[in-house]
Order: sequence, then structure tokens, then C-alpha cells
Amino acid sequence: MFRAARIEDRLASGELTIVVKRGTERRAPARIGEPRGTVSHAVVYLDGQGRAQAIAHEYLRPDGSIGAGGQRDPKWLRYEGAVWQLQRPRAATE
Repeated sequence: MFRAARIEDRLASGELTIVVKRGTERRAPARIGEPRGTVSHAVVYLDGQGRAQAIAHEYLRPDGSIGAGGQRDPKWLRYEGAVWQLQRPRAATE
């Protein structure tokens, strides 16, 4: 759905802007194999009225490129009048 909503295309065309979501920035864990200085954070895609259209997670490398395959990981999306949110799997109970 993130692709269907053309979020990255709309960002590239200037229809959307992107900001780092406050309080989400952390050092990327060493286990993911990204260069030292890479940060993990959530980004919010805003339309011209300042309304959130999507939220995604990214690993931002010191050189400005996006790590972990070069793509952001969508977490929340406003699309065709509905809001979609990734739900974490619940732990199985015994």
C-alpha cells in the first residue's frame, strides 16, 4: 500500500515533506551491520497542510544514505480515506 499511495514519489516531487519524529532517534544496533554513526528513527511524511500522510522507520547512515536495503520501513499510512497501521505480533500465551 505504501507504494500504491506513491509516498516516496510524492516526497521526490515536493508534494510531501519529511521530518524526524521527535523522541525516536537512537543509535543503530551493531548487530544490523550498518556503519558506525548510523541512527535509527521514525520519519513522518507531511502534506502541504502539515497533516501526516505516512510514518516509516529508517536507518540513516552518516553519509546521508538510507541503510538496511536502502528503503524505509512503513509503519502507518493514510490512504484512500482510511488509516492503516502495522501491528506487532502478540506473544503467544501458554
